[in-house]
Amino acid sequence: MKKDMIWGYLSQFLQYGAALLVLPLLLRKLSSAELGIWYVFMTISALVTMLDLGFTPTLARNVSYVLGGAKRLLKDGFEVLSTPSPVDYSLFNAIIHAARHIFMVLAGCAFVLLATLGSWYIVHVSQGQIAAQEVLLAWGVFVVATVINLYYKYYTPLLQGRGLYSAFYKSSALSNLGFVIVTAILLQCGLTLLAVALGYLASALIGRWLSWYYFHDQSFQAALHQAPPSSISTRDIFGILWHNAWRMGLGVIGAFLILRANTLLSSAYLGLATTAAYALTLQVYSVLQNMSMVLFNIQQPKLAQYRVANDPERLRHTIQLGIGYALGIFLCGAVILICFGPAMIKWIGGQTGLVALPLLIWVGIMVLLELNHSLAASVIVTGNRVPFVKPALVSGIAIVTLSWLGLRFGGMGLTWLIASQFTVQLIYNNWKWPYMVWLELYRNKASPAASSQHQMKV
Repeated sequence: MKKDMIWGYLSQFLQYGAALLVLPLLLRKLSSAELGIWYVFMTISALVTMLDLGFTPTLARNVSYVLGGAKRLLKDGFEVLSTPSPVDYSLFNAIIHAARHIFMVLAGCAFVLLATLGSWYIVHVSQGQIAAQEVLLAWGVFVVATVINLYYKYYTPLLQGRGLYSAFYKSSALSNLGFVIVTAILLQCGLTLLAVALGYLASALIGRWLSWYYFHDQSFQAALHQAPPSSISTRDIFGILWHNAWRMGLGVIGAFLILRANTLLSSAYLGLATTAAYALTLQVYSVLQNMSMVLFNIQQPKLAQYRVANDPERLRHTIQLGIGYALGIFLCGAVILICFGPAMIKWIGGQTGLVALPLLIWVGIMVLLELNHSLAASVIVTGNRVPFVKPALVSGIAIVTLSWLGLRFGGMGLTWLIASQFTVQLIYNNWKWPYMVWLELYRNKASPAASSQHQMKV
């Protein structure tokens, strides 16, 4: 556990803070427009992850069920065991085969969309601010890296579902360290936006090779090779996974609209310089948010297994520990950022800073509430239920609509973007999912098995 957490914190810091480590060089070598367009690249990368369609968390959850002894995959809920049962490696083999085919199709779709619509948008928002040749060259490298990341992403749920968080976090940490090193060297060699894109490509290649290496350990592979063929087909597994994956996928779309779409609106209406400050602020808070969730993320396979084993007491204790730890870590980090962040940016001589102090505090409160209800939603998902699809989509559409109307017709600025997201989320999502977890685990004190037999109504 301690080893998992050490690698977890290191990987989360490097994954979300890699750009911060090279920030002094980025600020000296890249103009505000170039830094802004890089954040647009990363936002589009987040948009591409929606093509995942919810398969990653759904696969990880079902891998955990199989390793917990389940012999069947169910569309709703999970198989509850009365006695311990060995792992069905034939079923595990079938899951791997299905995952590989699913992500091959997704990666192909991503390439087509990025090469066409993505290229058009990048040229549009950078027109008159950065040379088209420079942007398109960097964008081409970025597209290749993004497609590689998406295709080999099926190793992520396989590692997580097996509980190999140390290996997963180690590969993430080393790949992001590769990004930092390659980007820094190429920036010193005189490259600008292309340096960051090549660093991202190096990160993709390193990370995906390491994921393959850590998953194919000798003992586990021997068990897989010795297992007889499974009677369940790839199409059958796809049908089972798709039942909840499409709901998770819609939830991801909603999350993108809620958390990332405003970055694209900012780049279109407020300029790349303002977008750089806004995106930098969100990036720093994302570092804190994801680092605070390391312990909870490590425990997620156990949550699924405690549900299969019908062990409510251990389930409640693990959830309490993970959520309490996450909120405490985030609060401490947010206070440090608010007190010392702006001064640190000035000290390193940055031309692009964080947003103004009142907005910095406001965004911190907003992200804290997002963290709290995201943790609650993750708890709900471990029961193989996805009740938050409609609220996420409605909220995302409402935020984007309000933000666009304010920018397009009201002449509003960055404050309006933050206010629209904060208000819409506060109306429903910020309180609904924590309340549902409280009802399941504390007020009703239902067992994990019992609670899996019904669907929450929204």
